[in-house]
Amino acid sequence: MNIPAKLYPVIIICILLTQCIQAEDANDLEINQDSSVIIELTKLDVNDTTLELGWKIINNTDHDVWICDSVNPPSSCQFEVFLSEDSQTLLIRKRLDVPTSAIWRVLPVGKYILLRPGENRPESLSLSLPIQPTFTYASEGPTEVTECIKCIALEIGFYDEDLPALIRSILQLAEKFSGAVSDIDDAIFKDYFRGLLVKLNFGSLEGFDSLNKDPYNDGRVLIPYSYQALTGEKILQIYIDGVSIPYQGYTQSIIQEANEPNDLQDSDVSIALTHFEVTDANLELSYKIKNNTDHDVWICDSVDIVHSNSEVYLAEDAQTLVIRKRLDVSTEVIWASMPFGRYVRLQPAQEYSESLSYALPVRPVLTYIPERAYAESAKRLVLEIGFYNQNLPGLIRSIIEVVERLGCADVEYEDYKSDIMRHYFKGSLIKKQFGGLEYFDEHHPDCSEKFRTSYTDQLLGEQVLQISVDNLYIPYKGYEPAIE
Repeated sequence: MNIPAKLYPVIIICILLTQCIQAEDANDLEINQDSSVIIELTKLDVNDTTLELGWKIINNTDHDVWICDSVNPPSSCQFEVFLSEDSQTLLIRKRLDVPTSAIWRVLPVGKYILLRPGENRPESLSLSLPIQPTFTYASEGPTEVTECIKCIALEIGFYDEDLPALIRSILQLAEKFSGAVSDIDDAIFKDYFRGLLVKLNFGSLEGFDSLNKDPYNDGRVLIPYSYQALTGEKILQIYIDGVSIPYQGYTQSIIQEANEPNDLQDSDVSIALTHFEVTDANLELSYKIKNNTDHDVWICDSVDIVHSNSEVYLAEDAQTLVIRKRLDVSTEVIWASMPFGRYVRLQPAQEYSESLSYALPVRPVLTYIPERAYAESAKRLVLEIGFYNQNLPGLIRSIIEVVERLGCADVEYEDYKSDIMRHYFKGSLIKKQFGGLEYFDEHHPDCSEKFRTSYTDQLLGEQVLQISVDNLYIPYKGYEPAIE
């Protein structure tokens, strides 16, 4: 590695990998790295005129991966380069799945290169000093600065899957929708029919195939920017601290972005514990939920469970007692009858209060998971209440309307079960579950204050309010493990 001696004592290099599964301990981490895609810094050279970087990407998996080689236009540079808003970090990135408010005359196109199992790909970059910014997704700030950069962050995007097959599968399903999409609400379009947004960028399956005639033999695939409709890109990152590199130009503009739906603020929906007591015979608690927004929200009032309106279980740490009233929970359980949840409308400034009481020792009431831990007491309590930060019945009805307007012919049963359908066309799955518009209106004639719905298999985006209480002693009697 070529590093000048005068810089060596202060340089700290950190290589980060974006991965699907977070390791739980050191052994898991080592195994995960050996079987993943990694990046290694091979060169860092800073002289009076040039910054030179070199790195190597290694595919340690047992399958093909696709590495971002370039994103062009709007500039001739393959990388986006700019001083981040902290005025200390030079961000150098080459990836496609980036949020932006930029408006281009020509949409950026990403080129991804095939990297087969066991192969490595050396790459390098040379930038003249002082560094001049190149903006693609970020916005240019209002003032020009001259700074000495202390840190470098290099980001390379990649897909840890068969990228051409993924896009072709999305486009094949998208072509089964025949209706116009021009007047669909933007939020519903992006959240529940993002596969149609992917199709808008390619035009058709034929358009993709003409742009990528033989991606596997050519070893590359071209993808237009999709405004994050196409998801799944991961990031390889190298972080270098302790450098001194001259920079002249504009910094990244600091833009106050709108909150994501799951980013709750104090001004949104809040929950507060109003009473908690553990007696000799009972566990008692009360809570209050307040709608601090300017619109209606829908709070989970109950989940139909035998002898209870909430799920109760001991978490895997064998210390935390979880009480939850939510419907949109991941599960592998197969029920004899589907759980139903009842949601109540909460208007702006309105409050919702409830009290819960459980005889001691607390016994499990399981809905979504089997019991995986055993203990005679819990030291911590977690209460989870599901809610929708919008008009829930109105949302479902709007999705059904869109599906009926778009039309979707010849969708096979296998399509409905596919991950592509679930992620890119989940509006169709919601319509399949609730039936047509006429059926929905017939079975939900009055949902102005209360709404009852079956388990939605995590399709609608329920959010969670949570309260936790520590340093407790709550007697618990679960299912004792079998003695071998």
